[in-house]
Amino acid sequence: MIKIRKKPVETISEKLPLKTKLIFGSGDIFGGASVNMVSLYYLIFLTDVVRIPPTLAGTVILISKIWDAFSDPLMGVLTDRTRTRLGKRRPYFIAAAFSIFVASLLLWNPVAFESLSVRFVYVLLSYMLFNTVSTMVLIPYIARQPSLTHDYDERTSLNLIKAIFSFTGTIVGTILPLTMIRYAADIRQGYRFTAVIMGLLFALPWIIISIHLKEPDNRGEAPPPPFKIADFVRPLKIRTFRFMVGIYLCSLLSMDLLTVMIAYFVSTVRTAPMPNMFIFGGVIGIGGMAFFPGSLAIARKFGKGRAFIVSAVLFLAGLTMIALWGDRSGSWASGFIGLLAVLGILGLTIFPWTMFPDAADVGRLAWGYSSAGSFGGIMTLFRKLSSAFALFLVGLALGAAGYLNPEQIQTGANLTLQRIPQPPQVILMIRILLPLLPFLLLSLGIYLAWNYPLKQGVYEKMERYLQFRDEGAPRGELSPQELAELKNLLI
Repeated sequence: MIKIRKKPVETISEKLPLKTKLIFGSGDIFGGASVNMVSLYYLIFLTDVVRIPPTLAGTVILISKIWDAFSDPLMGVLTDRTRTRLGKRRPYFIAAAFSIFVASLLLWNPVAFESLSVRFVYVLLSYMLFNTVSTMVLIPYIARQPSLTHDYDERTSLNLIKAIFSFTGTIVGTILPLTMIRYAADIRQGYRFTAVIMGLLFALPWIIISIHLKEPDNRGEAPPPPFKIADFVRPLKIRTFRFMVGIYLCSLLSMDLLTVMIAYFVSTVRTAPMPNMFIFGGVIGIGGMAFFPGSLAIARKFGKGRAFIVSAVLFLAGLTMIALWGDRSGSWASGFIGLLAVLGILGLTIFPWTMFPDAADVGRLAWGYSSAGSFGGIMTLFRKLSSAFALFLVGLALGAAGYLNPEQIQTGANLTLQRIPQPPQVILMIRILLPLLPFLLLSLGIYLAWNYPLKQGVYEKMERYLQFRDEGAPRGELSPQELAELKNLLI
């Protein structure tokens, strides 16, 4: 059996400058916040503003994901095989800024074509374009992470900084649209103005990333083995990666169901006035920032899997309070309930990603070379599939329950919405979907995290062996039996 020490005698130290962590982490403003913003507002934007029926809106998401099922793994393979004087990943970062901004503007453009078919085609194509741009940018970004450092704790620190940027962007991307929509004379202008601001916020960090994160000219690098279709899903043959993906999917689906449902919960179920957004945002923002150093300490002392479990419990506690009291809570109570849920979301977001570079390194153990892009392609695909499934499921459920679109009131050139009381079965459907599925999913996620095989002692042993095998390090050699046990545990 593999023996695990709480404190390995010899650790792998590979510190990253804080400047590099901050610059690299800023890319996750787009990676985290854009997905959350789509999950939170896109379905209700389609049904209430563009006036796409819920079932058709869900179909838009589903069709786009069929394309993603091909394009995401393909991009993973492509970035692993990219050979340029700028390196493997950097060319995609350079192309990111302009493409992200344009795709964001098109995605949130509230078209008003008279023909439902034309509106359907527009939103389908704009959503597919946005997802394709995300694929082109985020998969190389994910694949770049394992090569930045092999230090176990540094990877956790890097992902926490990424999460701070993602969290900041998410707070802005949650509150800004709500404020713009509420106070804009024309709801369409509220969405357009939000798209410009968030598009700039998403795009600008990539200019700095492409300048700072330079890579060596790799045109002379030996190419990987010839491409096969099976390479799309090859990472899923790795046992450790399957565990990590299972944890990731359980957390994603839980969060996505919450973010999709919460907009409908607020607009149809909540009876109390909306909380003061400054108090609400302040409680969540301050509490969320205070969470980061504590979560780092938990991860270092008890491991990434245990830290994930703590986050899952916090998330479920917040979700339970939303289901029980969220329809009538005041500003401070709403802030506290939201804070519990957000702390859980932060942990559920952070810790699967801290596991990712470690799990991708198991591919080096299995195959003898790095293929982080292929691993990243699978991760990005599942991220999009999770969001799409949540949007499709909620759209289908609301359509089946008889959701009524609000009335659009045109006053001069301005458009506003007049809410219609929803049938009791719609309100019941929202109340059921909000807590039940996340509870079932996270129960499975907690089980997987508890049994995750790549704990710190095992990781340190694997990395020392890889350095010995690939770089001729003086220590790290394993006996045939030890190597077989390591591979059996992880592969």
